Amino acid sequence: MEKLAKELGLTATQKTRLQVIMTQTRAQSKAVRENKSLSKTQKREKMRAIHQASRQRMSDVLTTVQCKKLMAMRSEHRGSKGRSMRHKM
Repeated sequence: MEKLAKELGLTATQKTRLQVIMTQTRAQSKAVRENKSLSKTQKREKMRAIHQASRQRMSDVLTTVQCKKLMAMRSEHRGSKGRSMRHKM
């Protein structure tokens, strides 16, 4: 969280609000993963919904500039994961 706060230039209030959102998202995700009554498809759908709601709540906290920067950071992170996987093959 500290790296994210620094890179996005978060205020103390934003940082606190994002921590709450992230904690709630982790708890909801864990509950879905541990729910044995759901099929894989149902779990995937619920996880997508949880993450979409989380992203929306985060965008409500961040400024437009911070949102764009976060999206760029996510894209870069996803891209580096893909490169490292290809490199290993």
